[in-house]
Amino acid sequence: MIEFFQVSLDILRHHIFIGFGLYSILFFIFKRWARLEKLASEFDQMACKFIIYAGLLYGLLWVSLTSLSYFEIQDEIERSVFLSRFTGPLWYGFVFEPIYYIALTQLLWIRSLRKSTVYRIATAFLFAFTFERIIRVLTSLHRDYLPSNWTLLSSPAEMVVGLSIKALLFIVIISILVFGKRKLYTLNKTV
Repeated sequence: MIEFFQVSLDILRHHIFIGFGLYSILFFIFKRWARLEKLASEFDQMACKFIIYAGLLYGLLWVSLTSLSYFEIQDEIERSVFLSRFTGPLWYGFVFEPIYYIALTQLLWIRSLRKSTVYRIATAFLFAFTFERIIRVLTSLHRDYLPSNWTLLSSPAEMVVGLSIKALLFIVIISILVFGKRKLYTLNKTV
């Protein structure tokens, strides 16, 4: 059960949130040339609603995972260590990331932020480059840690392909939702 919650959190964090960030960048780049203004607006509105609810789901999954992990621990010493992580001097390290994702997604309820190019591109950057990832990249690029060849780590081309797949996955999910909603609306209208 705990593995299911961990995998779900990873899917939301690594595929959905990053996909939304990349989608936002692409949306604001191609928005100027879009001939279908109404469809683009509807598509973006659905993408924002989807990411808002994904953020709520992320928060719910994180609270559930944390609670299940605590109650699964049998040893009292391990339970006290687990609790000290959340109440000790480095408590923010465990709580910051979930609050960060939840806050970034829930701010999209505000219409002016949802329409703001600057906020959406900043959000895209913050989804793609969390503090943990920035530290990982900076330490991995240190000359003592660079591999002799890039077969150990992802090459830049593999990273671009991976990011493109995440953006396409997000766009496909939103396309299914938008066109499914339209189809249901037309079916209800004819009945």
